[in-house]
Amino acid sequence: MESFPNLSFNFPTEIQGSIDDTNRMFVVEQPGSIKVFPNKENVTTQEQSTILDIS
Repeated sequence: MESFPNLSFNFPTEIQGSIDDTNRMFVVEQPGSIKVFPNKENVTTQEQSTILDIS
């Protein structure tokens, strides 16, 4: 994604921001996982984690 150049995703289908005060982003990937990471341009892969995997 151009907004987060340090991250890559496996067929992303949706991106949403958190509705609480945590300033996180959630990306749904087509194979069945959801990734979460801080909403900042220079986010690194170490800051990204999988919160759901139903692949």
